[in-house]
Amino acid sequence: MRLLAPFKVGPDLEALTESDWAADAEMRIDTRYARNILNPLDESALELALRFRDRAGALDLEVELLAASIGDARLTAAAKTLLALKFDRVRRLDIAEAPLFHPELVASLLAAEARSLKADLVVMGGQSSDGDNAQTPLILAELLNWPVLTRVTAFEPAPDGRLTVRGLEDDGEARQTLAPPLVLAVGNAVAWLRVPTLKDRLEHGRREIEVVPAAPGDAPPPGVGLISLKPVETRRAGLILTGGNGPALAARLYAEFLKERL
Repeated sequence: MRLLAPFKVGPDLEALTESDWAADAEMRIDTRYARNILNPLDESALELALRFRDRAGALDLEVELLAASIGDARLTAAAKTLLALKFDRVRRLDIAEAPLFHPELVASLLAAEARSLKADLVVMGGQSSDGDNAQTPLILAELLNWPVLTRVTAFEPAPDGRLTVRGLEDDGEARQTLAPPLVLAVGNAVAWLRVPTLKDRLEHGRREIEVVPAAPGDAPPPGVGLISLKPVETRRAGLILTGGNGPALAARLYAEFLKERL
């Protein structure tokens, strides 16, 4: 089985202050000084892929782990970590600037990659921390004409080459046994990417990252465009009651504010 795990590397947005969110004339936020990190949901997907391969050995199921990302050399550190974790191949789809707010283009590039690598299973984060549209896995599945499961929290090999997939639903957790090909969009799974040992970094992390030209194919133009950015007001209006003792203030609070709402 060939498992393709697309991943995205982007700036650590939690490191930005409120003033850092000021956009320039082209509606871009300067994040050059922020460190680059793996998209959190992609990180979970990568760890789940490693766990899947670990468990597949007990069923004599051979799993080839492939990873791919779209972008420039800024994702090299993350790609080297995946090589150290013994991913069989890590590919960088070379493009001057990774597409943002364009899930159609990203899905088109990943669909071409899945076909090129003859993948049986695609496992990826359900959304990214910057685009945050949650559309890419759905469009990818449509382009591949594969079934897609969202909000996945775990998956493991089952007999006969199938997979047992767990995922969240509105009324709890669902458990399904399915046969590939599949697209799995990982949601809030409790899975952090393991850390490779120094030995593995020296032995495996020095392998070459495959750099291939990005081929957008027949991706449609963006369906949406970024018009403007403005901060969201999160503060709430309030009134501080002063004067009098505790019981008197409590009585006033009830009479003037709570009574009509209870």
